[in-house]
Amino acid sequence: MAHTTSKMLRYTALSFAAWAATPAHALELLVPGYFYPSTHVAQWQSLVETAQQQPLSVIINPNSGPGSTVNSDYQAVIADLHAAGATLYGYVSTAWGTRDLSAVTADLDAFNSMYDIDGFFLDEMATGTNMLGHYSEISDHITDISPALRTIANPGTTADEGYLALFDTLVAYESSAAALGSHTPASYQRNYTADRFAQLVYGANEATMQSLVNQAAANNYGYILVTDIDGAGAWEGLPGYWTSEAAAVQAVSTVPEPGSVALFVSGLALVAGISRRRQPGQARTG
Repeated sequence: MAHTTSKMLRYTALSFAAWAATPAHALELLVPGYFYPSTHVAQWQSLVETAQQQPLSVIINPNSGPGSTVNSDYQAVIADLHAAGATLYGYVSTAWGTRDLSAVTADLDAFNSMYDIDGFFLDEMATGTNMLGHYSEISDHITDISPALRTIANPGTTADEGYLALFDTLVAYESSAAALGSHTPASYQRNYTADRFAQLVYGANEATMQSLVNQAAANNYGYILVTDIDGAGAWEGLPGYWTSEAAAVQAVSTVPEPGSVALFVSGLALVAGISRRRQPGQARTG
């Protein structure tokens, strides 16, 4: 029994070492950059400076999509952000699945040919199982362009779990801070790593922003943006507390993968229980 306990203790220690050495997904800012480079020069420069300090993803949206011609202003900010280390996503609307597949794929192709992007942000994604086939075709087309392209799809609320088989990340919440209380996360969210989910919140004061950033790990979000701007123009500029939010996200550092800590703690409890049992030949006390 002593040998068995020793082996289990050693196995648990090695398991913990392996778990600790596995990097968790760092909480990352996901910025809808729906503001023009030449009219918001200082804000784009702030994004560059942030990307030099911490992980940053930015959604590029020249004209509710790629537009029909290359825009040199966007080419310039894309180059600057890439040099700083940012990950860039091209904005493509899917109109809740009602937009014709050929129009969606045309935008995907145009973005890929005109701009140096790392993936696509598929906005207005449907949520039901009835549209999985349509979005599977979109996913397949992106893979055909390049398997290396990442995908973030935005239903803005809970969607059928099947969409996680099609896209890397789902925006599980995009709405106001006032509506947070009525949102119930999907039960399946706990079964996946944090980088599979994003949260976009508008109309939030700075205290609410800080609270949401601090709760990101507990809520299993790997991407976040909170802004004090409210309403339809919420993403047409950076939050007034941008510097504070970037610092708060950096301070949070990492989001533990769900289940990893619980699994390790369970292992410790098991070993501790075994080690408390009387070993062969151990004298009774009392």
